[in-house]
Amino acid sequence: MSWRSYLAKKYLRAPTKRGLRVVLVLAVLGVTLGVATLMLTQAVLQGFERVFLESILGFNAHLVVLKDGEMSQPEVELAKLSALLGSELRAATPFLYREVLLVAHGRVKGAVFKGIDPLTFPRVYAVKARLAGEPQVPAKIEELLQGPSEIPKVVLGEDLAEALGVHQAGETVKVFLPQKASKLQAESNFKSFRVVGLFSSGLYEYDHGFAFVNAKALQNLLGVESAATGFEMILAHPARADKIAERLKFELGFGYKAVSWKRLNATLFTALRQERAVFLVIMAMVVAVAAFNIVGVLLLRILEKRREISVLRAMGAPISGLKRVFEYQGLVIASVGSLLGIGLGLGLAEFLQYSGILKLEKEVYLVERLPVEISPLVVVMVAAVSMAICTAASWLALRSLKRAPLDL
Repeated sequence: MSWRSYLAKKYLRAPTKRGLRVVLVLAVLGVTLGVATLMLTQAVLQGFERVFLESILGFNAHLVVLKDGEMSQPEVELAKLSALLGSELRAATPFLYREVLLVAHGRVKGAVFKGIDPLTFPRVYAVKARLAGEPQVPAKIEELLQGPSEIPKVVLGEDLAEALGVHQAGETVKVFLPQKASKLQAESNFKSFRVVGLFSSGLYEYDHGFAFVNAKALQNLLGVESAATGFEMILAHPARADKIAERLKFELGFGYKAVSWKRLNATLFTALRQERAVFLVIMAMVVAVAAFNIVGVLLLRILEKRREISVLRAMGAPISGLKRVFEYQGLVIASVGSLLGIGLGLGLAEFLQYSGILKLEKEVYLVERLPVEISPLVVVMVAAVSMAICTAASWLALRSLKRAPLDL
């Protein structure tokens, strides 16, 4: 064992003054709380990102292809897309969008009607649905919209149904189609739809503003035999959606648009990444403030051992060797505080994840429960940041060892 290791362990275990013990405990406690806070905030923000990603991919396909106006021959367009994409295309379904006004129980809400093909819809989407008035009875949107009915069927978003006061299956809502908005025909613009179910995407924006109908029923209301706003597709490699969208826009030519799921939700994911970066900086500053206690501990320890340091310097001990003695102590304090902080952060994250004790306003945060996700990358990142900050703090304290022995 070298003299440096011997002294480092001796100084770390040796009894010290009561005041220094208090500062040492506070240093470890400060690093622990700072690291735990950093760990928890990053886990929550990553949880939000995961929930948003799952909800977005559950309600949006990997790639959406649109045409100016509308596609009058969807079958021909699908054949063209299949030829261009080849094996990259896993599934596709046509859709028809219309903005409408819904009226029920004296309440009026704006919404988007999304006409779907019940046969191909489940190949692309996995939206959670249930029977209206039966919270515990799951259902499939495509099955709810199939089958003959005198009144067209509709599946409302849960928050949209709540806003309209619709709670039971079989209730009807009046639908106003604004594209025929002449005063003489205003009465005929209202069509009745029967509510057969409710869906939940996990995002307030969708649950409050969307409704699913059979594309055939919507086409009948519009007076068109065959029409589609575009196609939504599942790709073999979702991560390549941006590049594939750019290639499709070039190959399809003028009048076509191809939008990837990343581009469609770019604002949301950019905001999430920025929030994670900002919180990382803020929480790192909290750890930095706590790490200054390490500076105090090392300075007090150096002052306490100044006579021994002077003797060692006089005997020829190099500054670098003495610095390593105290670097070891700073490293131990930082390591203990970081490990305790990571453990505390993981424990709090698990508690919040499974207890559901914190409820969120869905209208504000888009989700009802606080999402938490713990990944090895987050743990490594937090550990690296905390150790880097504590090492920098130790370096500041050890600069005092550069002074001559008689000055100590």
